[in-house]
Amino acid sequence: MCLLCALYGLKQAALQWWRELKAFMKTMGFHRASSDAGVFIYKHPNGQLVITLVYVNNGLFLGADKALVDSKKHACLEHWECHDTGDVTDFLGMKVNKTTSHIMINQKAYLEMVLERFDMHNAKIAPTPILSGYVPQENKGAVNPVRQQRFQSVIGSLLYLMLGMCPDIAFAVIKMSQFSANPSQDHLEKAMYIMHYLVGTQDYHMVYDGRIMKAHCTYRFRLGRRTLSNIDQPLGSSQA
Repeated sequence: MCLLCALYGLKQAALQWWRELKAFMKTMGFHRASSDAGVFIYKHPNGQLVITLVYVNNGLFLGADKALVDSKKHACLEHWECHDTGDVTDFLGMKVNKTTSHIMINQKAYLEMVLERFDMHNAKIAPTPILSGYVPQENKGAVNPVRQQRFQSVIGSLLYLMLGMCPDIAFAVIKMSQFSANPSQDHLEKAMYIMHYLVGTQDYHMVYDGRIMKAHCTYRFRLGRRTLSNIDQPLGSSQA
C-alpha cells in the first residue's frame, strides 16, 4: 500500500519506486549499470548475462540463455503484481522485429501518430533537420501562451523520437528546445521544419546483426600556431 501511494500520490514517486526496484533487483543478483539508472545486469557464474531494462512500469529482459532469462523474469512476476506479455514485439512505442540473424527496431507507428497530430503527414520533405547556417535568435517580445504551448508540444514529441530511434535530429531538437520558455513564430516554424525532415525518414530503422559496430571520428586540433593533420580513429579508442 505504501508503494502504491508513492507511485501515484507523492511528488517523490519516481525516487521511491526506483529505490524499491533497485533493492529487489539486488536480491536477485543484479547490479545497476553506471550509465543508466534503469538498466540492471546479472552475470551468471557460467558467464551468461541477463540485462533488464525498466522504464516506470515497463520491463524488458534480454539474454542469450532463454532458461536463465525466464527464471529471472518469473521471479519478478512472483514479486510484483504484473503480467508477462510474451516475446517482445514493441517497447515504449518502438516496434521490434526479429529474424534468426537480425533485430530491427523502428518508431514508425509513433512517428506517424506525431505527424498526424500536427497535420504534417502530407508535408513536403526536407533534406536536413535544420536549415544550413540557421542561427536562432532570442525572442524578446511578450510570451504568447498559445504559441508556447504548441511549441513545447512539438519539441516534446521530437525529444521522444530523438531519444528513441532518431539520433539524426538531436542537434536540431536540442538547439530549438533552448527557446521553449518564449518561442517566436520563427522558432515554431523551424521546429516544424524538423518534422518535414522526418516525413522523409519514416522508414528508417536500426538493425542489430551481432557484428561489432565501429564508429569513426575525424577531427583537427591546433598546437600553438600550427594546425596538425586530421586524425581518423575508432570512437572509444585513444591515440597519443
